[in-house]
Amino acid sequence: MTDKDVMDKFFNIFKVGRLYGPYTPKEKRLDGEDRKDFWLWQCWQPSEVNGFLKNLLPYFGERRAAKTIEALSYENIS
Repeated sequence: MTDKDVMDKFFNIFKVGRLYGPYTPKEKRLDGEDRKDFWLWQCWQPSEVNGFLKNLLPYFGERRAAKTIEALSYENIS
C-alpha cells in the first residue's frame, strides 16, 4: 500500500501484526517514472491471525467465510 495514512489507520484499528516501511521500489514504472514508496503489514502469530479473521468474518461472503472457518478449524486456533 502506498498510502501511509490508510495503513496507519488500519494498523490502529486492528492492533495486531506489524507495519513495515517505507520501502522504495528499485524498478521504475513503464513510463520511466519512479514508483511510490510503500508500506507492508504482516500478521503471523496464530492468536493474532485468529482474532483478525474473526473480526473480518461477518464481512466475508459465503465462500470466503466457509474457507475462513475451515482454516480456523484446521489450525485448531478457533
